[in-house]
Amino acid sequence: MAKKFKHQAVVDAILAKLKELPDETETRTSDIVKELYGKWDVFEFEDYFDIDYRVRTQAKKVGLLLDDTPWAGMVLGLPFHYPYIVRKNPEGRIQPMMISPEGYYESELRGRTHEQILRKIAGLKRQIAALKRTMEHPDYAPTMYPTEETQLWCTRLYLERAKETLAEVGEEYQPTVPEKRVMDFDASIANIAKITLNISGFFSEWRKYTVKLDEQLHFWLEDMMIPTPTNFDIPADEPMTKEEFLAEFAELHVGEWRKNYDPDRFGIHILDGTQWDLTIEYNNGRKAFTSGGSNAYPYNFKKLTELFGIEEETEEENEE
Repeated sequence: MAKKFKHQAVVDAILAKLKELPDETETRTSDIVKELYGKWDVFEFEDYFDIDYRVRTQAKKVGLLLDDTPWAGMVLGLPFHYPYIVRKNPEGRIQPMMISPEGYYESELRGRTHEQILRKIAGLKRQIAALKRTMEHPDYAPTMYPTEETQLWCTRLYLERAKETLAEVGEEYQPTVPEKRVMDFDASIANIAKITLNISGFFSEWRKYTVKLDEQLHFWLEDMMIPTPTNFDIPADEPMTKEEFLAEFAELHVGEWRKNYDPDRFGIHILDGTQWDLTIEYNNGRKAFTSGGSNAYPYNFKKLTELFGIEEETEEENEE
């Protein structure tokens, strides 16, 4: 059971103080707490994670944008000590403008040196990391338009265009070790033989979803009520072909997923709840890929369950 948040009045006071600051002021949640209460460590340590998260997300509702992108991806200590720039919107609604990759090229890349392009690439990578972290918070809910999901999709396109531009000025982008692992994962998607997703909960039944890929798709479901897996052999073109399934799976960027997801990463402790694990096996001897979590998920986990048809099954069961 998640711990009930008890400091909304503190969040409201911080937001009110932030609204009093001049536009473009750089500050931190801990600095505002210190200004309001005389010192920053006036609450229990674990509460600060929740206070800071709610300040950052609720700021949009009061016409503020707390822009931390200049520091995204940097190691600066605990989240509530991370700086941000207070940007104001008199209409109370922040709407980041998403432009096309070519529009991004014209405004941010054309005529730049390779050093400047590399800095743009580094900034885009930090933005992607920050967006995924925001969406992976247990209390995340979209609060702006475009949504973080749309921003992430666009930023990926900008990153690819920036890498192309780097090549156009005569320098090849050198991927990091983690990026090489993702590239290797993506190159092996065609060799996936089986994908298994286990989902279980303290108050809910255990279910195992399996997709086997040979010449066509095979969906298997096994749970507490079905001790023997129910085999659903999918016809060649219903609801999708094997190639279509793998194409949609590739869009999930599963190779970027963490080994383990846990709300402790955000200073949140949840007892019981839901556990899950994903295993991907290959037909070419490649080592299986695994990821899992307890009460925490990758930012696009719901899209994986939709690909498995899990959401659709749940809705049908509810209708019955």
